Amino acid sequence: MKKKVVSVILVGCLMISCIGWISADTDIVNSMDFQGEAVKLSLNEAIDRALTESVSGKTIEWNEKKAEAEYWEFMENSDDIDAVWDAGISYASTRSDAEILEFTGRFYREQRKRNKTAEQNALKAQVIEVYFSINNLNELVEINRENVKVRQTLYDNCKTKFELGMVAKQDVLKAEYEMMNAQTTYEESVVNLKNAKMSFNLLLGYEPMQEVVLTDTISENAHAEDISIADAVSQALLERNEIYAAKFQFDLAEMTMESLKKKTVSASHHKKQKVALEQSIVEYPIAFDKVEMDVREKYMDMQQKKAAIETSKKSVEALEEALRLVQLSYEAGLSILTDVQELQTQVFQAKVGLSNTILDYNLAVDAFNESMGAGRFVVPLS
Repeated sequence: MKKKVVSVILVGCLMISCIGWISADTDIVNSMDFQGEAVKLSLNEAIDRALTESVSGKTIEWNEKKAEAEYWEFMENSDDIDAVWDAGISYASTRSDAEILEFTGRFYREQRKRNKTAEQNALKAQVIEVYFSINNLNELVEINRENVKVRQTLYDNCKTKFELGMVAKQDVLKAEYEMMNAQTTYEESVVNLKNAKMSFNLLLGYEPMQEVVLTDTISENAHAEDISIADAVSQALLERNEIYAAKFQFDLAEMTMESLKKKTVSASHHKKQKVALEQSIVEYPIAFDKVEMDVREKYMDMQQKKAAIETSKKSVEALEEALRLVQLSYEAGLSILTDVQELQTQVFQAKVGLSNTILDYNLAVDAFNESMGAGRFVVPLS
């Protein structure tokens, strides 16, 4: 009984000490406003921090260490088999099994380098997308704020006209709904921006509510590799992780089949390995076709996104001209202020649409460039 009481007291003391530690070391921001001295980051600085300071970046390094440990485990097991055979001891495994282990270990070591590139490519793409998405969300918040002002003015004007008997009650209700809907849309955009900023902070290894200022703006002149589609495909077939993975499975299936021939195994075991070999024989060349198709798809996507920029620019140009004309009309007393304000909002929205299109193009260029190297596919090493 005394031991039980002592245990309860110890647990209680531990809980109290943990609560004290949490209270002392955790400074929770009691606000949804971002805090602290603003950290200014260019895109390259954000990418560097993500690769070196974030959990995602550190995970890439941890995966490398795990793969190295796996390599040595394969080598040690291979050496154990060889040592047993050198000693002339009967053993269930053959020297072929030792060769398979050594072959697998070497593949793990070499593939880890390519996996690291693929993981870094994926992380960079994530940082780029969130970085410039936040810029666009900032613009959208401002647009929606202006739209609330426009809808409020329309609502106020409509109420005045109703009091003068110039419009029906239904018109007032509609104007009120549009004003409230604009306010809701604005508030949603603010929430979306805050969520994106918190996610970005975590991606880079900052506290969720750290104030971060992004200094770069996106360019429509993203640099795509100056290469023909045939050369792009040829380069990808030499570099892509999918090819290395398929080749490894093919070679491993062949080696395993040869090893079984030297053993006394059940017929079912032999048949299963035969199926695995036949499957790898078929899938290996298909991997080349899939990689080629992927490169071609990314090339076409990049071209399409480039063309979409021109379409978006034309939309902005047309709306800016309409705005210019309605401003002249307003100055001449032929239009009302809300006509000008509504067109201003449309111009802003079209510019955000252009920014999103430019972001899509930049991401497509990165994806195409990476498709000629290791890509973003990570070969499982376990």
